Amino acid sequence: MRKRNHRIWTYLNDEEYDHFLKSVEETGVTKEGYIRSLLSCHIPPPIVPDELHNIIKELRSIGNNLNQIARLANATRHIQYDEYKSNADKLFQEILAIKQEIARPTKLERVVMTNGNNKDMDD
Repeated sequence: MRKRNHRIWTYLNDEEYDHFLKSVEETGVTKEGYIRSLLSCHIPPPIVPDELHNIIKELRSIGNNLNQIARLANATRHIQYDEYKSNADKLFQEILAIKQEIARPTKLERVVMTNGNNKDMDD
């Protein structure tokens, strides 16, 4: 049995439909999922490019290297571990912030629609 039993029909001109399809394609969600997101006042985030995944992977690798250096420095007592650990923590926090920013949907402002002199509504 369907969870959603109400169907909504609408008509778009070619320009509106092309814009809609482009917006859906950029997010990687279904048309239905995109519309549901818009109804809850969110624009789904765009698909994260592979290059960005590679950058994050590289940043993680750098962070791991920093951590290994810090462990070695702590063992040999040639560098301040707290300072290095602090820098490594900052790196991981930055990675997390980048991932959260990318995945965050854009919040839409609520718009009140009126049945004014809209030509499309008369059709």
